[in-house]
Amino acid sequence: MYPADLTPASRLYLPLLLVAAACAAFWLVLPPSELPVDAPPEVFSGDRAHVHSFEIASEIHAAGTPELEEVADYLHDRLTEYGLETEFQREIINDGLRVRNVENVIARIPGTDNTHSFVMTAHFDSVPTGPGAADDGAGTVVMLEAARALMLAPRMKNDIVFVFTCDEELLGGGARASLTHRWVEGNAAVLGLEARGTYGPAFMFQTSDDNGDLIPAMVRASAPAMANSLMFEVHRRTPNGTDFEQFKRHGYLGYDMAFVGGLGYYHTMNDNPENLSPASLQSQGDFVMPIARYYGNLDTPPQRNADRVYFNTLGLRLVSYLASWGGPLAYGAILLCLIAIAAGLWLRVLRGDQVIFAVLYPLLLLTVTGLAAAAFMVLSYKIFYVYMIYNAGIYQAGLLALALGCTLVALRGVVARVSLPALQAGALVYWLIAAVVLQYAMPVGSYVATWPLLVGSAGLLAAILVRARGGRTELAFALQALSLLPPIFIAVPGIYALHLIGAVLTLVPCTLLFTLLLVQLGPMLAAGLTLLHYEAFESCPSLPMLRSRLDAERKEERNHGIHVMAAQNG
Repeated sequence: MYPADLTPASRLYLPLLLVAAACAAFWLVLPPSELPVDAPPEVFSGDRAHVHSFEIASEIHAAGTPELEEVADYLHDRLTEYGLETEFQREIINDGLRVRNVENVIARIPGTDNTHSFVMTAHFDSVPTGPGAADDGAGTVVMLEAARALMLAPRMKNDIVFVFTCDEELLGGGARASLTHRWVEGNAAVLGLEARGTYGPAFMFQTSDDNGDLIPAMVRASAPAMANSLMFEVHRRTPNGTDFEQFKRHGYLGYDMAFVGGLGYYHTMNDNPENLSPASLQSQGDFVMPIARYYGNLDTPPQRNADRVYFNTLGLRLVSYLASWGGPLAYGAILLCLIAIAAGLWLRVLRGDQVIFAVLYPLLLLTVTGLAAAAFMVLSYKIFYVYMIYNAGIYQAGLLALALGCTLVALRGVVARVSLPALQAGALVYWLIAAVVLQYAMPVGSYVATWPLLVGSAGLLAAILVRARGGRTELAFALQALSLLPPIFIAVPGIYALHLIGAVLTLVPCTLLFTLLLVQLGPMLAAGLTLLHYEAFESCPSLPMLRSRLDAERKEERNHGIHVMAAQNG
């Protein structure tokens, strides 16, 4: 099956379908628009939360400074004004290195019949080098706005406790002190709110271990967030820490959440209210409100159960299943891929040399795009030094455009020589390799390769059987196209998330991952490319020589397709 075998409509609409799917996959994970300050009082408003930032983060308020005490007083006054039971928690912390005083602000909304409270926590101290509007003024103002809105809702069964800690930027003494507070002990779950940037969607980037009850609770609560078990697996292998780590270390169950866009503003004077995105505050608030209501009315607290694989599908909808299912699914996908390729070769829909070429040509493509991205990064660093981090988005967009251009050029050279099923078979080999590696190294993250491999292999096998039985070429092409939706819905948000997490540090990995996605979409890109290549010059009388050349190439491709069909029919 070659592009010349397809109708112009098939070559146009099916590639456009995948382009639309990619745009939707990106758009659906962007932060929601913030609600204005005049939104209904019982709902969470990102703009209302943002107003507090100008009071809390107008200046540096590091641990041990008078400015931090002023922020603590502001929090206490606002919470009391909203009607919460509020108190200061003053403790002396001795961590073996130093002795210091910490002062937390803790408030609660009492439940009607409390058995196990729900706790959310954020720290209100900044680093000495910046005012900390995002880190962690963001979590602080989100909790303030959530406390105000929840006080206007019908009273829940369990206590909702708000723990505003100090001293996180030093050694986390405030969080450790809060563990002994009477409102905090014996809670059902803890939610940590953090930020490592000033914009972007909220990521639920880690849970406590044995999260078998926590992830289904998120689904039942309809709490939207970007979350996946690969992110959790990667994070727990890093030395990074938050206040939530203190709760986790002492056996509490719960979640940790942050937005991470804008690495260049992190821990600097630019981490100010003007640069803080109200949309990101809304993103966190949209998670906080339903999860608080869920645990506020929960009869039985969550228990420690076997970890689960979880990931977003279309948008922020979460899918989860037991981690023990990951191995059988991965090995089943690998087996199905091998069966599909073997069936294609047996039925003569695939040719071995074409499959080998389809596996090898992406290596050259990846080398070109990877080296180009690395060279660009080095050159930009030499010119702009560390300030290049502020233009990371522009650089990444340019490199993604470069990867797209290189891929289209490469496909232009292979489209007349390699069939569309062979292109997909070659791309699936890369998912197969990734599935093997991830299942060995990070089992709960193997879903990243398992589902694209499983669905892609099923689509390829179906297309092969349709062609082998003499079915319509358009049907086989449509089956291939539909099987490419899972890699789009997984890879597009993944590339976006990786860019936010690393900024310029992930220019090369993002470019390589995007190139691999384009390789996976190769059959659709190739079909659309031939449509553009031929049809764009059909009515161009000023280019007769070019039109003649294109006509000759079209004839050659059609003859090649006829020969292939003749060979398949014996």
